[in-house]
Amino acid sequence: MAVNITKTTQFTGPIGSAISFSDIRSAFGGSANNVKASDYLRNVSNGVDWDDDSTLGSGRVPDAEENESVPVVAENWNTDKLRNTITEYVVTQSGTDTELAYNDEDTVVWNGNLDRSILKKFVVDGIIHADNVNDDALTFDGDLYNLQINVNGSGAIYGEGGAPNGNGGDALYVNNTYTQRDVEVQSFGKIWSGGGGGSSGNSGNSGPGLTCKETNNFGYSGSSGDGRNYSQAGISKSGCKNRRPAGMDINSVKLISANPNSTRSRCRGGGSRSGQGWNGNNFSGYQCSPSWTAGCQGTISNDLSGGSAGAGGNGGSGKGWSNRNVPINSSPHKGNPGGGGTTSSCPQTGGNSQGNSGNKGNDGGTWGQNSAGSAGAALKKKGAKFTYFTENTVKGNIQNI
Repeated sequence: MAVNITKTTQFTGPIGSAISFSDIRSAFGGSANNVKASDYLRNVSNGVDWDDDSTLGSGRVPDAEENESVPVVAENWNTDKLRNTITEYVVTQSGTDTELAYNDEDTVVWNGNLDRSILKKFVVDGIIHADNVNDDALTFDGDLYNLQINVNGSGAIYGEGGAPNGNGGDALYVNNTYTQRDVEVQSFGKIWSGGGGGSSGNSGNSGPGLTCKETNNFGYSGSSGDGRNYSQAGISKSGCKNRRPAGMDINSVKLISANPNSTRSRCRGGGSRSGQGWNGNNFSGYQCSPSWTAGCQGTISNDLSGGSAGAGGNGGSGKGWSNRNVPINSSPHKGNPGGGGTTSSCPQTGGNSQGNSGNKGNDGGTWGQNSAGSAGAALKKKGAKFTYFTENTVKGNIQNI
């Protein structure tokens, strides 16, 4: 954490050195004609505004840890009590810091002064950022009394960008539970929240289903009894139909071959040779085979799923600290193209079914802009107000909490 603490300190001379009433008036203000000790008590009242004399009452010395020596009643007052008092407490941030957070009990940076009436300034000269969308880049919480947050021209507070389909992160969070005075915020630099993430594209449609016809061959054997011909062995079209595989269309079944498995040793053939068999259409000649094998064929219809749909493309990421140097019109801000669909085909008879491609994912939002996901808030606040900003110095919503 790179912060520098400076204080506007009054009357730094040694104890006993002269402090004139005119010097006191120069340091703390007051009437030029009537300077009274009672005007320079430590002011512990509620609602003090050091720019408005009407709120000061009898105390012109702000309440601060460094000013504890200044009494709150006139009986204990003397000029030495004002020595080394402060009238302003300034914390200046420089360099680069991640997710700074302060509360009214902080004694390391603020010396316990956040809930006291001393005028305090937090000046951003460098960069403060979040690297997680669930965290704020800069947080102030608790009783915050007379606090100004100034983002100078060189300063920036950045939220983190949203992941695809997610929300962007907040930049500045101020939860001031001290209701008498608002925290004042001025932005001459940047208070930019993270952009929302883009949504994924829709998946494409699946292709229509297919009914594919496949030709299957099968066979069976039979015995001829007296060993004369295939028909006596039950080799026939009806035999093929009776033995067809499950799912085969009965009307497509046919006998395509009949082959003898063996021949008898003594076979009368006349002009025909033993073992002569199926000639491609019918039985030819006298046969002497005791067993036959039938060749059958038919078609089976198979339902095939259509081509699968292409997946939708991923959405883009919102603009934020992690991708701050990447142009908004390129990855990872741009949504990805959808995936292509696949093709289903019938292997024998042809015919195709094509699934459609998925849709492109939506782009992520730039600084402070919504997409499918909402942008983060530039300022989430309670008891705080902007006293200066422009559309270029503040990007993102201003939300009450």
